[in-house]
Amino acid sequence: MSDAKSAWPPKAGSPVWLEVPAVDVQRAKTFFTAALDWEFKAAGEGYPEDQITMITFTDPAYPTLSGGIVKVDAAGFAPGKHVAPVFYLFVPSIDDSLERIKKAGGKVVEEKKPEGKTGLTAKFSDTEGNVHGLYALLEGCGEA
Repeated sequence: MSDAKSAWPPKAGSPVWLEVPAVDVQRAKTFFTAALDWEFKAAGEGYPEDQITMITFTDPAYPTLSGGIVKVDAAGFAPGKHVAPVFYLFVPSIDDSLERIKKAGGKVVEEKKPEGKTGLTAKFSDTEGNVHGLYALLEGCGEA
C-alpha cells in the first residue's frame, strides 16, 4: 500500500481523524495503551499534553488515518449521551459539504473553524443524531 504522503489528499469522504473524548487524557492514553497497544505522540506546539495526545496508527492499510484523545469538560461529559468518538471525513470544501448535509436532512452542530495552520473542521449530525466531523485543507495546503 502507498504511504501517507503519496495518499494525500485522500478521496473525499475518507476517514482521516478519530477524536476520542476524555475527561482525563492521560488516563485514557494509559487505558488504550494497555487494552489495545495503541501508540501515542505529542500533538505539537500549541496543543498542551493535558488537552490532547495524538494516536499513532501504524497500519499501512490506512495511511491517511490519524487521531487524538481530546479533553472534554467533566461537567458536560456523559458517556453514551451523544458524547462519543468522532470520525472526521476528508472533504474538498467544508461549505459545500455542509450545504449538502443540510439538504439531505442533517444539521450543523459545530460551524467551520480553523484546525492548526493547514486545515478547517466542522461537525454535523446525521438524520439519526450521530455526530460526525469534516476536515478540509486550507487553500494552498495540498501536501501533508
